[in-house]
Amino acid sequence: GYDTVKPFLDDLQKAREAVIAIYDEVLGPPESPDDVSIVLDLPEGSERAEELLAPYGFRDMARAHRDLRHLAYGHEVTATPCEPRPATIRLLPRLLEQLRTSPDPDRGLTNVEQALRALGAVESFSDLLASHPGFLELLVTLCSGSQSLTDTVLRDPALIDWMLYGGVLLRERKLIEIRLTLGAGLAGLADPEQIERTIQTFRKQEILRVGLRYLLGLADDEEIGHQLSAVADAVLGELYRRAVDDALERHGQPLNENGEPTGLVVLALGKLGSREMNFGSDLDLVFVHGAEGSTDTGRDNITVFSQIAQRIMRDVSEPTRHGTLYEVDARLRPEGKNGPLTISLNGYRHYLSTRANTWERQALTRARLIAGPEPLRTTVRDAIDTYVYGPSSTDTIADVASMRSRMEDAAREKYGSRPNIKTGPGGLVDAEFIAQLGQILYGTDDESLRGLDTVQSLRHLQERELLRSSVAETLISGYRTLRNLQIRLRIRDEHAHNVLPTDEDQLRVLARTLGEPTADALERMIGDTMS
Repeated sequence: GYDTVKPFLDDLQKAREAVIAIYDEVLGPPESPDDVSIVLDLPEGSERAEELLAPYGFRDMARAHRDLRHLAYGHEVTATPCEPRPATIRLLPRLLEQLRTSPDPDRGLTNVEQALRALGAVESFSDLLASHPGFLELLVTLCSGSQSLTDTVLRDPALIDWMLYGGVLLRERKLIEIRLTLGAGLAGLADPEQIERTIQTFRKQEILRVGLRYLLGLADDEEIGHQLSAVADAVLGELYRRAVDDALERHGQPLNENGEPTGLVVLALGKLGSREMNFGSDLDLVFVHGAEGSTDTGRDNITVFSQIAQRIMRDVSEPTRHGTLYEVDARLRPEGKNGPLTISLNGYRHYLSTRANTWERQALTRARLIAGPEPLRTTVRDAIDTYVYGPSSTDTIADVASMRSRMEDAAREKYGSRPNIKTGPGGLVDAEFIAQLGQILYGTDDESLRGLDTVQSLRHLQERELLRSSVAETLISGYRTLRNLQIRLRIRDEHAHNVLPTDEDQLRVLARTLGEPTADALERMIGDTMS
């Protein structure tokens, strides 16, 4: 219920000080500056230094010792260094205590050292962190919890000020707020380079905000899906608007056979369509245009629509000096990745009624129109609903079961005995397929089943007594457990991981992030969930 960040931090500081006072009374205070000074004065490779650092959970004691000395003395440290930075000496005991309880003390310390160095003001920022434990906790949570988010900050240290002082972590943001933020940042910009940089910065800030809320325990898996999808919606909406405005200026307004304006809509499928995006998720996009014909300047409509779609695809997925916004998966387009980039409404209707497969019908349960003129959106929505929620038969159920079996076989062939939490037996796809099949079978008569995400759909089927309550609860619980695991896997580097790492140290770190004491306990938990 805080309107600004300062009252929140003040209350957090009071609560932390009360807890620390009790902790110190019972267990004694943390390592004193004198103890830290002993570690800093010892030469690199010292066994005594490793003994003093052992309680903090570091795997590489020598690297930890070196990082601490760099924090205290800078990177030009010699065998007989000058006096250490006073503010850093005050910070280090609290920093070590924060690292002790973090999932990855080694990564956390190295990244904190690099972050302070990137800011170029180690002494003043150390003083700030030593005086504000809430800020310190936030920085350690970031630096130990996600390398990709930390790298974002290291490449743009100004983001540290943004996340500490902007109040951006206090609550979930609405889609309209996210869109307005992007629009305000772009207001008045005309230079393509500035526009590109602004959109990239916006996306990075928003993903940092969403990721930090998750790492701090302020957001759950559902918020992650909704917020990441809202960010993608905002980016695509802006790119669509600019591509269309440019095309209209150059070629004129596309018209139908009656001389009325027509346009192009963007259809989101997959996790973007169902608002269940994860870190590293790609975008499944389909472009559908209105009537063929020509613009009011005589230009062929299809050429104009194709140029708009190509511009959006290029702006979204091509690497630039500022990075890549999103990867785009074209396999869900009509005729697949080798099909035309954009398809007419009539062509799309014909495709759905004559050539679409059951798996495409499943995919379209997630379909969501995210850009384009409203009349065309409504018409495309009606065409999709007519196909998805049309008559079904036992063949539909058999097709879904057959596809699920093939996915399980592929997961076993690729990963062997390593569980794939997405497509392996008992994985996320089990719950998703049941939810989609329920929507197909019952969505004809119950329109409230349409357009729901996986958990919402399962809950709705449960409430309508179309799915046994015990089955629904098991599916939902398992789905959310695996979804949280998938988020933890992907937030590390924003890659689409669906299997556990083979490295033992990485497994132990992953186990700690999920509250499991050991890697073996984590693997047992996953086995129980997927069984």
